[in-house]
Amino acid sequence: MISSSLIFISILWLIVFAKKLLFWVYLWQLKEYHIGRFLDHFRTHKGKRLIFSPWLLLKILILLGIYLSARLVWTEVKINLVYLAILVFFIEGAFFLKSVHQGMFKKPVITRKTAVILTTGFSSAVLIIFSLFVLEFSLTKFVFPLLSLDALAVIFFSVLVLAYQPIAVILRNRVVGAAKRKRAGFKKLLVIGVTGSYGKTSTKDYLAAILSEKFKVLKTREHQN
Repeated sequence: MISSSLIFISILWLIVFAKKLLFWVYLWQLKEYHIGRFLDHFRTHKGKRLIFSPWLLLKILILLGIYLSARLVWTEVKINLVYLAILVFFIEGAFFLKSVHQGMFKKPVITRKTAVILTTGFSSAVLIIFSLFVLEFSLTKFVFPLLSLDALAVIFFSVLVLAYQPIAVILRNRVVGAAKRKRAGFKKLLVIGVTGSYGKTSTKDYLAAILSEKFKVLKTREHQN
């Protein structure tokens, strides 16, 4: 029989997992799924704060503590560390829900690509929880893999995002090819391209609004640059 404590832990972990999934997909989308730009982010002050986050460091210390106490048969220490991990999940989940309620949490723009990635990621989380229940792990063995996956979230979600890149590149190239052929049919068409890391969509909209006062203007929809 599945204990209520394991169900409670699973719910907490899924909330924290959803937070990490949304954030890392948001960051990859912000960096336009470019590995170099994504890695460059960790050279910034904000990026370094992600790597040296107090939450992450605490989770790594708890993982090491659980592993060592299990090896040294320090049962009481191990159980206390497991409860500490559950408390960390609870606090982090509460802060996440609060930020969502206040509209302050950064999340990706929902496109077909992000929808597929988010669906795959959350389905993987549910499958992991289901597998742990099927294996009938003890409390410690149940929490340890969840905590490990949480600590390695940036790697797990980056692999998930990059796994879809080959398909995304093929589809993007098809669209770009179709656009080139379409545009080639308009010999006198003046084309304006906006490049850069930030502000492309806003600049595009400003230009379209200004030029439409005198010319017939077409622009790409929303953020589809």
